[in-house]
Amino acid sequence: MSYILITPIQNESENLPKLKDTIINQTIKPLIWVIVDSGSTDNSYQLAKELFKDYEWVHIIKQKRFFEKGYGYKNFAEAINEGYSYAKNLCIKKQIYYSFIGKTDATPILNKDYFEILLEEMKEDNRLAITCGFQKLHYKNQKIYITPLYKIPLTGFNDIRLYRKEFFEEIGGYPLAPSPDGILLIKAKNKGWKVKVVRDAYFVKPRLGGSKIGIWEGCKLMGKGMYILGYHPLLMLLNVLYNSIRFPPHYQLLPMIWGYFLGTIQHEKKIEDNEILEYFGKKRLKEVIYAFFGKDRSSYDEGVK
Repeated sequence: MSYILITPIQNESENLPKLKDTIINQTIKPLIWVIVDSGSTDNSYQLAKELFKDYEWVHIIKQKRFFEKGYGYKNFAEAINEGYSYAKNLCIKKQIYYSFIGKTDATPILNKDYFEILLEEMKEDNRLAITCGFQKLHYKNQKIYITPLYKIPLTGFNDIRLYRKEFFEEIGGYPLAPSPDGILLIKAKNKGWKVKVVRDAYFVKPRLGGSKIGIWEGCKLMGKGMYILGYHPLLMLLNVLYNSIRFPPHYQLLPMIWGYFLGTIQHEKKIEDNEILEYFGKKRLKEVIYAFFGKDRSSYDEGVK
């Protein structure tokens, strides 16, 4: 019951000491932890080297390949893939066996048995491909517990996860696309794997997803990402309304709609994956409509508990 861990960082010098504490204090630590510096312009790389100099199982590397401006999601995914490639080769060289791949960014504070709980779930069911815990979001003195919506499949998931090695390699690694974690959930379900949000594991995040570059710009990129993934316009509107009502700041529907509109008029190239285009263009909308109108959702049940 062992795992390796990948963490991309970019200008995270403020968060690195807390990141160190949250992983070092895990009840089950990763066999190998690769921290990938993704073009930091502060002293993140040097600080990480200093903070972890006494831990031989922690490796700090620099990302090699980058994509053009405006495609940050590709750079993030590339950092994870380069980190995994490094860790995998190191494990082969040192004859280290691992069954799972963990992923976290630099911001969450994990409960100390977070990965132990996820590992236990994976051990219990060998068809479980993806697990994550619950997220507690702290935003301007507000505490928001992000939980699944019972009626709508694939909700409540976040990106602090464990992946089963067989599944991750079967898929070909982390997708170079918007919402890569969502894409992996869809592919897992379509291939007959199970996915699960685990109630006993939780973490706290001090900032909204995408807010590192500013709320407006982050939400605009999310909107453009929905266009790239082939979201049906009605699905986009429902998604935007849901996020704007449930999570602060509640004006985020404006930049999201604007981003989707920009993707349309700029003829942004859509993802070259018919499985994903079909899902967001047709099937996901049916899932949402069936959930709201109380129809049978058994054919969409992905195994979230």
